[in-house]
Amino acid sequence: MISVAARLAGLPCWVLRVLDQEGIVVPVRTDSNRRLYSDNDIALLGRVRDLTEPPLSVNIAGVKVILEMERAHARELADAREREQALRRQWEETQAALEAALAARGGHGENGNGGGAAAHAAAASAVPRAALPPYRPLMPPDAEGDP
Repeated sequence: MISVAARLAGLPCWVLRVLDQEGIVVPVRTDSNRRLYSDNDIALLGRVRDLTEPPLSVNIAGVKVILEMERAHARELADAREREQALRRQWEETQAALEAALAARGGHGENGNGGGAAAHAAAASAVPRAALPPYRPLMPPDAEGDP
């Protein structure tokens, strides 16, 4: 009910009606057209209260923009986390494939006995020289022209 939600959020009932009309906080409606506010709605109303009270004193249009920006940021953050997890899985699969390739060449991986350096050298020699980029020093040449 709107009066209970208003009391919980610390806002007057008319503000909840305006927020509903503006599409900022849209509660579920019953068959008899009463507003039912969820816990998420109450939390969002609290955020609206924080934005509209001093020292911020943001108007309803500003609240709408701020909340949309926060939602967009949350979506972007979730997308970035998904991409990070996908890249992490890809890296782990690549690492496992490399370790399997090293083991197949006679090495025993990093922690195994007797194949570490030899297996690494064998894996390095498997890369054709033509595929490697030309060497470029990281440091600029000194004043005498030596690289």
